[in-house]
Amino acid sequence: MNTELLLVSLGGLFVLFSYLFLYYSPGRDEAWGGIEGQTRMVWVASTALTTVSYLFLWVAFVWLIEERSMLLLVSWSVFLTSAGQWSYITLLDLKEERKSWFLLANLWITALACVGIFIVCVSTESSLRPWLLASSTVMVLHHSVFDAVLWYRYFDPVGRYGAL
Repeated sequence: MNTELLLVSLGGLFVLFSYLFLYYSPGRDEAWGGIEGQTRMVWVASTALTTVSYLFLWVAFVWLIEERSMLLLVSWSVFLTSAGQWSYITLLDLKEERKSWFLLANLWITALACVGIFIVCVSTESSLRPWLLASSTVMVLHHSVFDAVLWYRYFDPVGRYGAL
């Protein structure tokens, strides 16, 4: 068992708590950033696939192959830290009716952390390598294309939603 990564992964609880906080906040509908209809359904499907990919990578790295690289530990820590801040920054931007660079930086830091995880997957010698690569690719694509590019593009709290 990779105890270090397991302990770092406890930070995932903060991500879950932040989403729970968002769910019960007045700005939860506005946090979709204007993504509606079929686009939202595609978004939800991508999020579900990304969640399954994350869980697979977590099980693989903690329990099955016990990868112990510093890049993995740092990337995982940065990923959970930035992902755990997204909902709070989004709600703050909605309240302040702004689209901050801090929010954009947060999204790209999350995506770059996924790139670090992908690099570890590329360099890992394991029979699970094809699955590791597929899962980490899903994470990189979702967090860069869907979140940092598309979601941020559609997110327009300035005068659109009013103060919360």
